[in-house]
Amino acid sequence: MTSAVTLLHKKSPIHLLLAGVLLLACQGPTGKDGSAGPTGPGFKRGADYCNNVTAPVTGSSPYSLTATCNAAADVPVEGFCYEPSGLPTGAALVLQEPLNWDVTTPAAGWRCTWAWISGTPAPFSGSVEICCATPQ
Repeated sequence: MTSAVTLLHKKSPIHLLLAGVLLLACQGPTGKDGSAGPTGPGFKRGADYCNNVTAPVTGSSPYSLTATCNAAADVPVEGFCYEPSGLPTGAALVLQEPLNWDVTTPAAGWRCTWAWISGTPAPFSGSVEICCATPQ
């Protein structure tokens, strides 16, 4: 039997008409709605928040900053690191990693680590941010 899709590809008027009839004939009445699914964890957009830690990254190497969710029950969404004034020459962001995302206690966090690759260490501003959701 020729499918409606095959007939549509041929593009002659008779084939298009046949394809349309086949497509309409294959559509039955709408069925009944099913029962409601299980209740989810109950997150709302208003329950999302971000915590930021900004501090001078000192000349010691390596130097880390950590931001955490407000509570152990909060779900981590994302974390990231940045330098508000840019990285000075010789400095590098060498590690950014999630902390405690795979356990339920303590609160999840995000850690950023900077180090001096070359040159003379000089303090600069570093920031770490974590965004979390509170179950509602």
